[in-house]
Parts: sequence; C-alpha cells; structure tokens
Amino acid sequence: MFPSVESSFPAFSTKFEGRIPYMYLDILGLVTVGVGNLIDPVEAAQALPFCFKNRAGISTPGSPATQDQITQEWQTLKNTPGLATKGYTACEPITQLELSDDAIDALILGRLVQNEGFLKRQPWFQNFDAWPADAQLALLSMAWAMGPGGPGGFPNFRAACQKLDFSTAAAECKMNEAGNPGLIPRNQANVSLFSNAAMVIASGAQGWLAEFQSLLSANIIGGRPRAVRVVKRRVALEPRRPLVDNVQTAFECKPHTPQRALVKKLSD
Repeated sequence: MFPSVESSFPAFSTKFEGRIPYMYLDILGLVTVGVGNLIDPVEAAQALPFCFKNRAGISTPGSPATQDQITQEWQTLKNTPGLATKGYTACEPITQLELSDDAIDALILGRLVQNEGFLKRQPWFQNFDAWPADAQLALLSMAWAMGPGGPGGFPNFRAACQKLDFSTAAAECKMNEAGNPGLIPRNQANVSLFSNAAMVIASGAQGWLAEFQSLLSANIIGGRPRAVRVVKRRVALEPRRPLVDNVQTAFECKPHTPQRALVKKLSD
C-alpha cells in the first residue's frame, strides 16, 4: 500500500469504529478492542499487552496484566451478552484493563498489513500495488469491516477490481447493513473512494505519473500547493492531508513521501 494509505487508515477507520482502549462487545457479541479489532477467541486477547487502568479503585494502576487476569476480564464480558446492544461505553465501568496508545497503533498496523497480504494473494486484487490510493484505502476498509476474505465474496465487485473498473466497484462494494447500522457511513465512504479512483484512471493520471514524479524529484514543485498543467489536467499538491478529507480525486504521487496529487479535470 502507499505510505499515505497506511498513515491515513487509523484516523479513517476511527471515524467508524471509535478508538477504545478497553475490551467491549461488538454488535455481534464478539470481544473487541482498539479500532474495531476483534480479540475473540480469548487467545487473541492474551497476546496483547493489557495493563491496569489508572483510575480510582485499582490498586496497581499501569501495571501489566497477567494472562489469567486478561482471560478473566474477557470472560466477564463474554458471560454478559446483553452488553452487545448497549454500546462500548457500557463496558467501561466493568473493565479494569486497557491498551496504551502505542499498543493500539501496533495492533492496527499489524492487522492492516496482514489484511493487505491476504488480499494481494487473491487473483482479482493482485495488482493492488498499482491501484490509486483511494481504491487501496476503500478495499482495506472493506477488509477491516468484513475480514480479508469478505471482499472476494462479491463476484461482480472482484471482477470489476480485476479490470480496474472502479466505477463498477463503487456500485458493487456495499456491505450488508442489516442489523449493523454502523456500516452505513463506511459504505458511503467506500463508494466515494472507489469513485475517486475511477476518476484517476479516467484522467490518465497513472500514465503520466512517472513524469510528475520527476518534477517532484527535481524540486520543481515544492511543499506549498501549486499547479502544473499536464494534458489538460491540473495537479495540486496538498501535503499531509488524509485522503478521506479530500472530496476530489486523490492518489499517491510519489512513494515514501507524505505528498499526494489531487487530480481535477480542467474545463475545455
């Protein structure tokens, strides 16, 4: 994945999942933590560096939890299935353990990289590295919500992705929202991202990417927003802005830099 996708993903998914340091039950009754990270079965929770919360009533705040203590808290939630319909806040007062911010960041990155690897082994997503960044972010978003095997289960969607037909992918990427209204805004974001990717492909941006990279390498275009005319297209640099916040088409313009190019069709 492009560096901008990796760096943008945590904030992108936090908008839909929240960022919760303690264990809670998701809408399906599965134990979860972080940014929608499932830790069910219990072995997944035992592998994480949970510590005791720093709050009144806890005798050893900040101290590492043992596997037995992690298991006990996990089981307490699992034995209270009614919490699944009450939201994560209902689990805060009955939990004593939490993850640090660094631990959550590591958990997100580990799962993101794992999902990417699985997706790229599928024939319909094997050209993932050459996709516009918006399409990469959208597919990873689907995999985060469904599991990495989920997107490949949509025949029309996967066929469209294999052909780089991101307009059709936008129309076919909707995940089932029944009983899970939290998927509604994620579905909407995914449609926008795939639609953006279709605009990138249609603009011919991928074809002249190397030319634009050479301009960057020569420092012809600096860090401030500027513009360059290439085949009646304008490319405006917007450093360090999350892709999801841009309503225009966004794609990675140079690997290993924080800059992305926003492609806008000029009027004839």
